[in-house]
Amino acid sequence: MSDIADPLDAARAEHLGFLLRAMALERKGLAVLLLQDPPGMAGWWEAQGARVTVAAPSDLRRGPKASGRGHHIVHAVEPFHGDDPPADTLRTLASMARRAVILEVDFAAALPAGARDRSRLFERAGAVLPHLYCPSVQPDHPAFPRSWSADRLGRTVWVATRKPLANPLFFTTLLDRAVSRAGGASGDAATLARALRSLRIANVLDVGANLGQFATRTRADGFDGPIVSFEPLTAALPALRRAAAADGSWQVHGVALGAEDGERTINIAANSWSSSLLEALPETLAAEPMIGAVAQETITVRRLDTIWPEIAPRLAPGPTLLKIDTQGFEDAVLDGAAASLTQVDAVLMECALVPSYAGAPPMEAMIARLRSAGFSPVWLQPGWGDDATGQVFECDMLFARTPRLAA
Repeated sequence: MSDIADPLDAARAEHLGFLLRAMALERKGLAVLLLQDPPGMAGWWEAQGARVTVAAPSDLRRGPKASGRGHHIVHAVEPFHGDDPPADTLRTLASMARRAVILEVDFAAALPAGARDRSRLFERAGAVLPHLYCPSVQPDHPAFPRSWSADRLGRTVWVATRKPLANPLFFTTLLDRAVSRAGGASGDAATLARALRSLRIANVLDVGANLGQFATRTRADGFDGPIVSFEPLTAALPALRRAAAADGSWQVHGVALGAEDGERTINIAANSWSSSLLEALPETLAAEPMIGAVAQETITVRRLDTIWPEIAPRLAPGPTLLKIDTQGFEDAVLDGAAASLTQVDAVLMECALVPSYAGAPPMEAMIARLRSAGFSPVWLQPGWGDDATGQVFECDMLFARTPRLAA
């Protein structure tokens, strides 16, 4: 890979690699039109085996003839300014790309003083560009703020494709924050992928799968073993099943996991992935209103011990990862996994420094519980918190049956 010294361009390159994997695009032989060449970016594309043409954004005003139409991908960095991009510019971008347009927008520059309506820009671009998406994974750099509130405007990457994407990491609506990062800094998704490879993980149990974000990301990071996803929400299941449909090693169960078999009422959050069987605390809602319940649904809950005989025959030989993302209900999932936990080699879960849901255990209790079951913490990533104060409410932690990872 071409060495890129600038941290911003290195973050761009890491994110581009993730996007190409997530879109299942073979890099070698791609014809790429790079509009505005950040230092090292053309070299990065060439190191992937792509054929690169570099042009200036001003060339767009001369139409497709300026740069040709035979490009698989158009990678456009800041191709326009203002919150009302010219339709001709957008049409030219779309006409030049046979597969996808990767569009980086700098909102701090694109939106004039006083204009804070990102949705207007997304709406206008979506009216011209085919199948416009907002990836929930964004580059790992301060120039790409994770929160997209009015006072944290910065850069965002969007993707437009010729054919629709059945990938839960790409949203057709504008998100209010990035769900996760793509980058190489300590404690990020790349180090988690390395940790899982060090543990030789052969199977993934994806509890609280939502739309399949974790499973899709894990596939994009190179994992090819069996995945078993558990998701109870009626609204989320169709997208999850579509994501898994073409993957013969990915099975989906439309249930929640908990301490007892039966039915429970789940609180459906405004942002879907924060839905919980517990109630969000008032102080949590003050920091993140999207966690608030907008509806309820009766769901089926099963113990992992109950369902284990059904899933075990389809697991591969080798270590199994139990990933739990159940918004404060992690303790109950473990209560229902007393026997099956002995077949698990690593646990990845959210741990609360400050509980966000009523009855959720604090991080210290979860660490002590897993230590008593023979697991040691080996990886940690700060999760969401209060952007105004910088306080972290939750973190993601990986526990393994070994206290030290081997290379």
